[in-house]
Parts: sequence; structure tokens; C-alpha cells
Amino acid sequence: LSTDVLWSKYLPLQPYQYAANNPVMALDVDGRVIIPINLTTEQYAEFARAIATLKKLDDPFIRQVVDYAESQGSRIHLYSMPGSKDVESATRSLFGYAGSIETYWNDDYEALGMTIQTPRMASSGQADIILASDEILANATQGQPLLGILDELHHVCVGLPGKNGGTQEHLQLYTYLLQAVKSGTLVLPGLSVQDIEQRLEMAVQQGGSDPSTANPSAQPVIQEDPK
Repeated sequence: LSTDVLWSKYLPLQPYQYAANNPVMALDVDGRVIIPINLTTEQYAEFARAIATLKKLDDPFIRQVVDYAESQGSRIHLYSMPGSKDVESATRSLFGYAGSIETYWNDDYEALGMTIQTPRMASSGQADIILASDEILANATQGQPLLGILDELHHVCVGLPGKNGGTQEHLQLYTYLLQAVKSGTLVLPGLSVQDIEQRLEMAVQQGGSDPSTANPSAQPVIQEDPK
């Protein structure tokens, strides 16, 4: 017999408690790692349609973001939460950050999507992505919902955890998208130049640097697949 290598993550659970006694809300495929999930079949299908839409845009940077998110080096767990931000705490994250996923979601009253990623998680491609069930996962193939999904996937790909890192990632993404849309090389379904400009302005107001100093021809850097 050998000691379970992940025993410390699941105290005080016993080895016979499949999926932490919550098989509806979690997966426990091999008895080692408990993966909390709560997306419906319809929400998974809508997310898949959004990914397919992003691929069809035929933009090299967007394709790079999606390819990284789908690669074996990236381990993303998706969650659906109501946009009302009044969710009771019931889910536990795998990766050891303080508090529950619901706590993080409820604390941000404006976000319709959120990526939770500690430095340790980022170094190994791990991330928890929360998407508003009614605002994003109801119709995710165009407009702000599609942009929201691209935004969260970009956070995972760049991997700069923390508030400052998130702000810098917004500046990188929206500066690139604005330049591409203005030049006519990219058309984002249901989104105008003004929509992208508004997102970029919000990033600047949140503490980012002046986007005019960015090189408009340079694509944001995406981290390599974790080994």
C-alpha cells in the first residue's frame, strides 16, 4: 500500500467519499483529483460554439489564444455563475487559493467573466474561469459575450496573475483588437470600433499605462506550454 499523494488537499475527506460526496457538482475520474463543475449541457455547447466562432475569425493572435487554451499544456476549469453576484458558497477550488469560487465571484460586482489564477497555477497552465450564465453563456457567439470569453482565455494564455497583471493583459488584448478592427483585418461579430475603444478606456482607468505607447504592430506575448 502507498499513501495518496494528494491526501493533504482533501482533508478531512476519506478515500471512499467519491467526488467529495457531491457527484452532481464534481468529477472524480481517477480518485486523485476532484474537479468541481456546474455547467449544463447547453452551456457547454454554447461555449463550444463560441470557440468555433473565434477560430473562424482567421486572426493569427486569436487563433493562438484558442489553440493554447485547448492545448494539453493548459488546464482550464469552467464554471457558470449568475450575473446577480448573490451566490452562496458551495464550491471549492482545486488549486489552493483562499476562499471559494463563489466568494471571488461575489466580490466583483461588475465583472461578467472572471479568471482566477495564482502564480503557481499560471506556471502550470491551470486556471478557473467563471462566466455569467445569463449574460455570457446564453448567447456567446457574438457581441460582448464572445469578447468576454476571448478576454478570459487571453488571461490564461498570458498568465500574469494579480490585479496589475490582469489590467496589463486587458491593455494588450484591446490595443491589439482595436488596431486590427480599425485596419480592417478583423471583424468581430456584433462589435464595433466604439465597443473596443470603451473596453480599452476601462482598462486605462483601472490603472493601465497609456495604450498609445504600445507598438500597434506587435502581438501580445503568450506564454509557452508548461512542461
